Amino acid sequence: MKKQVVLPALIAVVALFFSCNKNKDSGKTYTADYIEDSSPVAAVESNSLKQGYALRINTSFLTLKGEDTGDAKTETQWSSGLTLGESVMVGNPRRLTYSGKEYDLVEVRLEDKSNGYAFPSQIAAGGHLAVVIDEKANLFSKPQTAKVTNTIVARKTVLVYYSESENESGSFVEVRGVDCESGNLITDKFMRLSSLSRNDYDIQAAILLQTALTMTGDKQTVAREALLNAALQDYPDSVFYNEIRQILYPNQSSFEGD
Repeated sequence: MKKQVVLPALIAVVALFFSCNKNKDSGKTYTADYIEDSSPVAAVESNSLKQGYALRINTSFLTLKGEDTGDAKTETQWSSGLTLGESVMVGNPRRLTYSGKEYDLVEVRLEDKSNGYAFPSQIAAGGHLAVVIDEKANLFSKPQTAKVTNTIVARKTVLVYYSESENESGSFVEVRGVDCESGNLITDKFMRLSSLSRNDYDIQAAILLQTALTMTGDKQTVAREALLNAALQDYPDSVFYNEIRQILYPNQSSFEGD
């Protein structure tokens, strides 16, 4: 039976792992200087909340560090990392201070009702989740074949697409996300629908696979294997099944039923 959500216990393991390692060097996951170069905060209606999603593994969730002074000098602190694809409610933009530097942030509310802030490059408001399944999935500057760019989005990248942007032919949709290999922000661009899977089992398998691949240390082996095994067992119909299986069993060239 296919499961529609990532196992809570596994997510707890991943959250604990990242929380314990939040001050360690892990590339661009926590780098505020990288985030600063992101696109501006998207405008939202006053006092409104809109469904959205976390776009990165360990998306930064910030909370107020002390008193709210009502201006950009109000300090925030790193509270926890959100799971890739985690559902959040997105609110109003606000300029605040993080780690001694001012940033444009956006209000977010988690499913447990916790309130905080996130970097706008790590959050997408609105839309629906999808995952890239093509090896060569091009980005387009406009929903037209002639507007193809030189950028290819990596397979397994989980992103958000906006169904209301679908053109008359049904071939293109606007997308927003973070490339899972380059770490580059994808925004104000289009992709072919045929390059994406909107099936939940493909999306969830990709989330587990990507999260597992970030666990490269010797002390992370147990959690890594748990995530990969969950991806195989819970989402056997995923297009990433064979890839995940090969990672778990690299020395087995064939399997029963192949």
